[in-house]
Amino acid sequence: MKELGIAVIYSTASNVLVYREQMEERAEKYGIPFELLPKEVGEESLFKRVTSSMTTNICKNEEPLLCRELPKSKSPNNTVVRVFEKRDADNDAKKVINGESSPVFRQLATMFFNKDTYEIKYNIFSEEGRDIVNRVMADCSVEEGFSTEKEIRTSIQKAFDLFMGVKLRKNGGVEFIPAQNIPLWEKYSKIFKGYGCVEFVEVSVCDDARGKVSIYNGIEDDIKGFFSGEIYKFGEECDTKKPLRDIVLQFKGCVDNNEIKIDALNNMYNRFVAYVKKVKMYKELIGSDLDDIYFKVRACKDYLQEILEERELFD
Repeated sequence: MKELGIAVIYSTASNVLVYREQMEERAEKYGIPFELLPKEVGEESLFKRVTSSMTTNICKNEEPLLCRELPKSKSPNNTVVRVFEKRDADNDAKKVINGESSPVFRQLATMFFNKDTYEIKYNIFSEEGRDIVNRVMADCSVEEGFSTEKEIRTSIQKAFDLFMGVKLRKNGGVEFIPAQNIPLWEKYSKIFKGYGCVEFVEVSVCDDARGKVSIYNGIEDDIKGFFSGEIYKFGEECDTKKPLRDIVLQFKGCVDNNEIKIDALNNMYNRFVAYVKKVKMYKELIGSDLDDIYFKVRACKDYLQEILEERELFD
């Protein structure tokens, strides 16, 4: 039976680092553009990763170490604040809310990362807190040139987008790659082989009713997400649970009721041109089931083209 493509099931590891230099060597070998590689972790991401990792790297006494981030409303301007603490169960009875005792936490240390200067400051409240701060400062000063789970997941999603993939599961983790782009995907996936940072499982999607239904549902959700992103640029929210026709009408209403600069209109039109090509490719892949969806997307592209031509005529 003909293969429509593959479903890629993937999961990433949160505690594995991959160094950019190693990935660049493989990318060059397999002809993958460096733009697709995970970016090196930034100073802020490094601070967050290192402080979060302390909860698993330091295990003393009975109570686990907790690390929480203060909300922006309670933090100094443009500063990330991480608080280290442990449960102090012996004193729970002393904190009473609405007539009931409430958990009490003992603060060990607080660390501050300034997003503008990259400077790290801290307050230490115990010897255990001093140990935590020393470890964080050491790790933040020596680790560089690597990518973490966050950067790796971003890179994988960029690759899926480039290879015209669609999600087969709404919350992620399973992506369809059409047959024509499988060779590109295979080269890209080799970049991560052996590092233990991500696991890929590939399952063939056959040209049968089940396969086509899965792809149809995926592309329909993908289109709704695309329109939702365009509507959001106008400052409006979009309920993707609505029928596609209602979402398309909301988008057209945004275009009609807002004054759009010519450059922004051009960029929007170009995004629709590229997206029409994607939907057309899927229509050719699974057949006439996608005709209605394809015509809706193409009609929006044509509508933007008409507005552009009229604007250029009178500008």
